[in-house]
Order: sequence, then C-alpha cells, then structure tokens
Amino acid sequence: MDENRQVQQGDIYFARIPQQRGSIQAGDRPVVVISANWLNRASPVFRVALLTSQLKAAGMPTHVVLPMLKGLPKQSMVLAEQTAELVREDFLSYRCTLSEELYKDVDRAVRHSIRMKRRRHRNRRKGCGHRSHKSSKKKKRKR
Repeated sequence: MDENRQVQQGDIYFARIPQQRGSIQAGDRPVVVISANWLNRASPVFRVALLTSQLKAAGMPTHVVLPMLKGLPKQSMVLAEQTAELVREDFLSYRCTLSEELYKDVDRAVRHSIRMKRRRHRNRRKGCGHRSHKSSKKKKRKR
C-alpha cells in the first residue's frame, strides 16, 4: 500500500485479516474503514467492517448492500456486525472510497450493531446474579 496515503473513513481496501476469535474469516478480503478521521490521523490502529460478495440476509439492519464499485471485482455487502482492528501493514491495496450518502448507510448499520451488542451485554448481566440486580428485584416485589 502507498505509505503516503492517509487512511480515511469510508475508504475500501483489500486487507489481510489476522486470525481472530469468533466467526470472522481470516485471510485477504475487502474492508471499509469505519474509525473516525481524527482517530485515523492519531492512531496506528484502524477499525474496519468486513465486506462479503455473498449477498445473503441483505435485509438485516447491520448489512449494507453496495452498488457495483470501481475497484471491487463483485458487488459486495458491508457486514457491520463483523469488525476488526487493523494496522497499516494489514492494508494490501486501496480500492475506492464510498460516497457520503453510502457511508451514512454504513454508519447507521454500525451504530445499530453497537446498540444490539450493548443490549445483549445488558441482558446477560441481568441474569448473572449481580448484587445490584438482586436488590432491585427485591424492591420491586415489596411494592
């Protein structure tokens, strides 16, 4: 990748995804940068959302189907629920940049994904028997 190129939010790159836990597929694949530009200038780490050419479950609120874009070999879909942190060396080649309008859809999907993760985390905590949750249940029963 061109070392002089400033990585920006909405840029699409082919990147090498390192082996991670969970269901994120490792290997070389397209990604879209979702970290804020001020952070991209200040940090060596970039947050990206993965793309796929498998257009399954396109109606999910965390998926954004992209039109055919110059720089991508196939029509692709952003998987906003599948994110990774990459360093500059993981970026193999710049492909294109999403329009502001398209990136707004991606941002909306990422925000939805974050809200869903927070809800799942909150629901998990409720069932863990944490002291504060037990006392709040007792208060409700006394009323």
